[in-house]
Amino acid sequence: YHDYEINDPSLIELVKRARDHGLPVAFKIRMIDSRIRSWMDIPFVVGTPRPEWTLNNIVPIVRAVPDAKYLILNVANNIRLNDEDMELFRKAEVVFDTSGRQVNSLPDLLKSYGSEKFAFGTHSPILDYLTGLLRIEALRESEADAETKELLRSGNAKRILGI
Repeated sequence: YHDYEINDPSLIELVKRARDHGLPVAFKIRMIDSRIRSWMDIPFVVGTPRPEWTLNNIVPIVRAVPDAKYLILNVANNIRLNDEDMELFRKAEVVFDTSGRQVNSLPDLLKSYGSEKFAFGTHSPILDYLTGLLRIEALRESEADAETKELLRSGNAKRILGI
C-alpha cells in the first residue's frame, strides 16, 4: 500500500536505524485477503492486483541488513526458501508469529527453522486470537518439550523485543 519496494534505499536506512536502536522491524506478510476487492482500492490494486507477499519477498531486506531484528507476521503464503536463503534466515534474528495460515505445520517448521524462530501471535482483531495459541498447545512432547513451548508462548517474543 505504500508503493515502495523492499529494497528501497530509504527502507534499508530505516531498518539500519531500527537496528542501531535495538528495535525489531515487523513485516506483515498479509493484511487483507486479496480475493476481496473494492472499487475504492488504490489504483495499482484495481484491475492489476499486486500478488500477496511470500517469505521470499522479505529476503532482500534481510540480506541487506542481516544484523537487524525482524518480526515476520501473518505468514499467509509460501514459507519455503531455497537452501541459501534458509541459511540466511537461520542466522538472522528473525521471529515468525504463529497466526499465519502457513504456520499450520508447526512441528515441521520448528525442525526446519528452529524453536527460537517462532512466537505466539494472534492476528487479532482480524481473526480469532486462539488459533495461534492452539498451534503451540497442541504440540506433542516429542515435537516440543515444556521449555520449547514456553519459548513459543513468550520467551522468543521477549528476547526479540528486549523485555
